[in-house]
Amino acid sequence: MSRPQAQPNSLSDGPILSSTPPSTKISFMSLPLEIRNTIYSSAIISPTPLIAWSSKSISDLIQSPIDSRFSRHTSPQTFCMASYVEHALPVEQLATRMFLVSRDVSREAAEIFYSYNTFRFVGEDWIWDTVLQWLIVQTAAACVAGGLSAWEEDAAGERIPDVEKDWLARENEREIVYPRNKHLDLPKVERGEEHELAGAVENISPKVEVVLRMLGEGGRWDRVRLSMLLPYHFVPGLQLWLSRHREYWMSMDLPNVMEICAGQELPSVSGQREVEILWKCKEEGRAFLNGRKDLEALGWEIVYVRHDNYSTMVRDWQTTFTMKRKKIEGSVEASFPSPHSHSYHQYRFLAPIGRMVENDM
Repeated sequence: MSRPQAQPNSLSDGPILSSTPPSTKISFMSLPLEIRNTIYSSAIISPTPLIAWSSKSISDLIQSPIDSRFSRHTSPQTFCMASYVEHALPVEQLATRMFLVSRDVSREAAEIFYSYNTFRFVGEDWIWDTVLQWLIVQTAAACVAGGLSAWEEDAAGERIPDVEKDWLARENEREIVYPRNKHLDLPKVERGEEHELAGAVENISPKVEVVLRMLGEGGRWDRVRLSMLLPYHFVPGLQLWLSRHREYWMSMDLPNVMEICAGQELPSVSGQREVEILWKCKEEGRAFLNGRKDLEALGWEIVYVRHDNYSTMVRDWQTTFTMKRKKIEGSVEASFPSPHSHSYHQYRFLAPIGRMVENDM
């Protein structure tokens, strides 16, 4: 009796396949780098400046009495807290969490975060050591390898009343008094007029050169922008606003030193990047128009001007403008002391960026 023959099974002839369906999960790091960078960019790039350092807590900044609606009371250094809370603070919080995901994600996210955001030092108590310390920390964490798109630094211009004789010593507790910067030559005076060299001058920390040297080291980008935000009526090299009650004055010393340091060649660094330094000011409109040629004669290039509440009537308006120091060839003389040095025994001024100290040059 014959048996029915078994029909051939084509499935049994081939390789045995698992009955478990293949996994459809895709990890984040398996995505192409271009897609990952797009995700980083949409998540941790802020349209408004982030806070690198602040002399006040977030809650204190929120309670600041300055209201951006009162345009006359604002200046380039006015910090818009509402915009920060809405746009920048969520980015900072998300970036902090993203840095803790893994080493690879932290490295890639940090490169985007520190390359495309603007970082700001907020308040009046920072000194150049503060900036240098922050920069060293970021460099040590390999977060600045891609470059910094922009920095913004506030300038202290607060008027501080002082009736005690030791006001200078108390002010200098924040930072020591440095000698005249090595990049500034002593101004030339006639014999018998040496007394003109005594008075209040800006105290320029040598850390300025270290900061600019670190920013100039080669990286992903060809240029880093450093914005110096000045208080209302403070214009380097020229006192445009004359007031009987307040003496607004800032010399050319710090802009000159920073431009010289930024333009220095770094022989030990390949692919040195350009450090662009911008000075942002605000002044009464008529005073700015009258003094614009004098500013250009001092070596300033005015790259941006915006007139707020412009009017041809008798009342004045405010002008916000941005300047860039022209390239310096050769040595440069230090500025003469402040013409208001005689009044510092009654009121103490914190000069923008570099404090003024009573010191023979």
